[in-house]
Amino acid sequence: MKFLIIFSLSLNLIYAMSKPLELKVIYFNAGKEIKADISKSDQNKISQILTKLFSNCDEAYKLYISDDRINEIKKTDSGIEIFLGKSILYKTKSLGNYKVKKIMIPFTGDFAGDEKSSEVTIFAGEKEYFTPPLISKNAFKNVRELEIIIRKASSQLHK
Repeated sequence: MKFLIIFSLSLNLIYAMSKPLELKVIYFNAGKEIKADISKSDQNKISQILTKLFSNCDEAYKLYISDDRINEIKKTDSGIEIFLGKSILYKTKSLGNYKVKKIMIPFTGDFAGDEKSSEVTIFAGEKEYFTPPLISKNAFKNVRELEIIIRKASSQLHK
């Protein structure tokens, strides 16, 4: 009997781990928002990239980010907003764990990363974005990979 219970729990755990994370991805550019239709395999890639981005966070900006500032970024810059199907606990390099249900990563503007510094700003939160935003080191390549996946997902995103 114990064996059947353990076996059943193991199967449930394996099923839960193999089930892809449900994602809703919104591309924003100068006030326009477009929902990207992401395949299951690309959702898995995005999930892996997000884990890498958070694992490289070892700093946070020393500033308060209001909802108004988030809205201003979405009106003037480009980037992505990712809404997770459930809260996920991400482990950072030296800042501890963050329980996250939504993530915003700017591609342009004051908070965008660049190839030279390779630092990327991550806005994350559950219902509201946490303050301060996190800084992910050596992450510019990962964000470019995210951008390629998003652009591939929807022909509307091509310039």
